[in-house]
Amino acid sequence: MLAYDHLAAIYLEEKRAKEAIKTYQKALKINPNMPAFHLKLAMIYEKEGDKKKAISEYKQTISKDPNAVLAYNNLAYLYSEEKNELDKALSFAKRAKKLAEKSGAVTDTLGWIYYQRGEYDKALEALKEARNLEPNDPMITYHLGLAYLKNKMKPEGKKEILEALKNPNFPEAEEAKKMIKELK
Repeated sequence: MLAYDHLAAIYLEEKRAKEAIKTYQKALKINPNMPAFHLKLAMIYEKEGDKKKAISEYKQTISKDPNAVLAYNNLAYLYSEEKNELDKALSFAKRAKKLAEKSGAVTDTLGWIYYQRGEYDKALEALKEARNLEPNDPMITYHLGLAYLKNKMKPEGKKEILEALKNPNFPEAEEAKKMIKELK
């Protein structure tokens, strides 16, 4: 099975996702009880934009390994993108948090789902914790800034958003810049 994993890794390095997918699928036909391969397959599908297959593989991962934190967290995130699936998202996020209490990424996912649900006080609490756990993550910092704003704490929100903008790899930089202009 290790050979399949190495081969798939080579394909991914060469940006040949389809071949990596086929490799993991072959390995799973031989041994379907490999949660790590289901997880890797889910992550490839997610990256390739096939949300339905990603969700299916994350669920397969969890069925094989009920403690697969990353699968719970990623499922929570995928469901949070669908506004009518926020209850499912919250359920998966809470399970991930229970399994990885000290993970900034997991805590951020939970906080962001609270934010999307309009539970801004809970969002603020979770996102403060996430920021303490991962002080250099610009996405967490940005999410915290937005939660401060929703809790009518404008100076704190602005400060966090400006902090996020200091990171050159911040993917939401354009949106954050617009937000700062609106706050002036």
